[in-house]
Amino acid sequence: MNRIRLLIRCVALLLVPVACATGGHPINGDIDVLMKRYDGAVPGASLLVIRDTKSVVRRSWGLADVEGNVAANPATNYRLASVTKQFTAAAILLLAQDNKLELSDRASQYLPSLPKSAASITIHQLLTHTSGLIDYEDLMADTATRQIHDADVLKLVESKDSLYFAPGTSYRYSNTGYSLLSLIVER
Repeated sequence: MNRIRLLIRCVALLLVPVACATGGHPINGDIDVLMKRYDGAVPGASLLVIRDTKSVVRRSWGLADVEGNVAANPATNYRLASVTKQFTAAAILLLAQDNKLELSDRASQYLPSLPKSAASITIHQLLTHTSGLIDYEDLMADTATRQIHDADVLKLVESKDSLYFAPGTSYRYSNTGYSLLSLIVER
């Protein structure tokens, strides 16, 4: 599990390139140059750089909420969308490598509340977008405005006992599948 935590911590390092001086220490001036487009009254960004388990840079630029004129800060919760899928997949593969799960396991083994239509879906099918799961955005009310969490996605899937296609018979990009994978990693 420590490797998964390390992998998740590394997401910040992979999302934003950081200029470093000789010796590998970030220089605030170099970082400010790189982050300049996020500064001011624009959609913002935050950066966390960890070196040898110590935070060496923890800063934010711009706005977390442009309409409300709310400044970004290191605790801002950013919606990263599909950028996180590669880390979710890596976490699943690390669990498989450590024999904590098998890619051939049924998702319902870890998420027993899945509807009958999803009972045969495997972790491999979730990873490869071949599960046939209905996209959670197609299950949400048109008036929904709050950010949905993975647990909410599971509740939506539980409420609709149908699929786009039989698992493993076709391909359709699936945000729902990766939300369920993240719940499997969590469990």
